[in-house]
Amino acid sequence: MLASIFTSTLMVTLFALVQCNPSPVAGVDGWHSLGGVGHGGFERRQQTQKAAVTVPAVAPATIGTPPSTAPVAASAAASPAAASGRDTAFAACDNTTDYTQLTEWGSVRNWNTTDDKVFWAAPGQGACGFNYTLETNGICLHPGWVNSANTNGCNKWVQIFSIETGITAQARVVDSCGAGRYDAFGCNDALVTKQTFEILAGKGVKKALDDGHLPGSILFRFIEEPCWACNAGLPGMLPNGTKDDCTGEDYLGYPRCGRKSGNDRVLGPHAALVCNRNFTCPAI
Repeated sequence: MLASIFTSTLMVTLFALVQCNPSPVAGVDGWHSLGGVGHGGFERRQQTQKAAVTVPAVAPATIGTPPSTAPVAASAAASPAAASGRDTAFAACDNTTDYTQLTEWGSVRNWNTTDDKVFWAAPGQGACGFNYTLETNGICLHPGWVNSANTNGCNKWVQIFSIETGITAQARVVDSCGAGRYDAFGCNDALVTKQTFEILAGKGVKKALDDGHLPGSILFRFIEEPCWACNAGLPGMLPNGTKDDCTGEDYLGYPRCGRKSGNDRVLGPHAALVCNRNFTCPAI
C-alpha cells in the first residue's frame, strides 16, 4: 500500500517537473522557427534592393570547372578617372588591386567569390535606369561596382560560375543592391535575376527556388561582352568602361561581328551558328 502511494506521488512529481522544464528539443525547434522568419525577412529586404537587365534571349550556359584565365600577360589596370557625378556614399569596388588579365582570347578581371547567400532579384527599375524582367539575364552588384564605382559598371558583362552546380553563365550588370551602408553585403557579393538564377541552379532549380537562394557560393568576374549578346543586340561596355563596338573575339574566342539590331539579330539557340571558333565574320 505504502509502495503504491509512493509510486503515484513520484509519477506526479516527475510530470510536474517535465511541465516546468520543457524538452531542449522543443527549444531548438523554436529557434529554427524564429530563424526561418528572420531569414524570410532578410530575403524580402534584399529583394527590395535588387537589380535587372533586359533580354528575352536565354544566355548560353556551360557546365564544368571555372574557366582558367590562362594569362598570356598581366598588368595592373589603370586607375580609372573619377566618374562624373559619382555617388560617394559607398567606397568604390573597382580599384587598382583588381588586375586586368589578358588571355588568349580577350580580357577579363579577377574572380570575386560571394560569402553571402545569392538570392534572385525581383524585377523592376534598377539603379542603371532601365526596367528588367524575370526573363532578363542580369546581375546586381554592390553600389561600389555601379554608381559609387570609379567607372560605373552598368551594362558591363559578367561571367558567373556556380561552385555547387559547376554551371557557368553570363549576365549584364543591371542594378546595385543588397547593401545598406553598414550591411555585410560586400564588393564580393551579388544577387542575380530570376533568369540567371534558374540557369545557375541547373537541375536543382526547384529546390533553389523553394529555398529562395542558390546553393553554395558563386564566382563572378567582368568580361568582354559575349558573342551571343552582341548578336542579340544587347548593350555593353568594355571592362575598362569604354564603348564596346562588338568587334574582335570575345573571352571564349568566338568572333564578334558587330552589334546586331532589328531583323539582323540572332537569338536563342541560333546564336551557336555564328558564335563558334570556326565562324568567320563576313567581309564588309
